[in-house]
Amino acid sequence: MKRLCSVLSLVLGCVCFTGCTPDLVAPPVMTDAPTATQTPTPEYGEDVQKAIDAAYAYVEKWTFITQNVLTADWNEIYEVATDSAASTAFSLWGQWAAKGSRMVGEPTLSVDSAYFSVADERGRLYEINGCMDISEILWSDSEGNLENRRTTDRTPLRMEVLETPSDGYLVSYESTVEGSC
Repeated sequence: MKRLCSVLSLVLGCVCFTGCTPDLVAPPVMTDAPTATQTPTPEYGEDVQKAIDAAYAYVEKWTFITQNVLTADWNEIYEVATDSAASTAFSLWGQWAAKGSRMVGEPTLSVDSAYFSVADERGRLYEINGCMDISEILWSDSEGNLENRRTTDRTPLRMEVLETPSDGYLVSYESTVEGSC
């Protein structure tokens, strides 16, 4: 605001006192606006970045299925998740589908940290820690009534991403954790 007042004062002063009109240069136009569902992450190594990308893909697929839980093909989660993570998702979707409820809105994941954790017989494991913004989520019941079931707008989230030679990067575990973000 101070800068705007200073610029306006300069222009008015120039015109009123000297009769000149200054050459005004328009600020550059921003063409690449970020989308609402993406949060920039710090620079990571290639393998860790692939694990982060897998976490975002999982959240996107999970969101789509949860929004369409009554009609979606739940097996699509296997494109981005291991059996273990898919089993957890299936359990939740089963509960929601039995009640005829579905999610309305989208969560937004922001990654706070990501790193290689361990290698074992399954493959290489990466840990992703971040925050899930759920402030835009409501639930629709079987009759289409919307309700807010949130107890918070943001919740810490921990994910593990498994890298295997045959399957690539898949989320193997995800859970909310205690605390705030």
